[in-house]
Amino acid sequence: MLNPVKWAVAAVFLASCAQAFAQTSKGTLAGEVLDPRGAVVANASVTVVSQDTQETRVTTTGSTGSYRVGAINPGTYSMHVDAPGFQTFEVKDLIVRASVITTYDVVMAVGPVTQTVDVVANSNAV
Repeated sequence: MLNPVKWAVAAVFLASCAQAFAQTSKGTLAGEVLDPRGAVVANASVTVVSQDTQETRVTTTGSTGSYRVGAINPGTYSMHVDAPGFQTFEVKDLIVRASVITTYDVVMAVGPVTQTVDVVANSNAV
């Protein structure tokens, strides 16, 4: 039968083993996309690009305006966010570390509504 000191040592050992298994070599970038008034922006396209390797990950915000890009290599990233009715948002030099959730909330600026017109040129023979 183990005495109380040995039980305590065993418990500390098991807790440290569980923590060691929980660590990962990958990081996560997560946050919310909001409008200037603080309302969530759903269905925004979020593109995250490694400035070191050019690895690209794309996700879309959910109904709560949140995004999450998990299991990315540690390093420096840029982020590009697009949503209809808003100006494109870009940020560079986001640092992602292993085993850490890096949070970055985006506030989108309202942009002008744009219209795309496709023009096909025809030449008329004279």
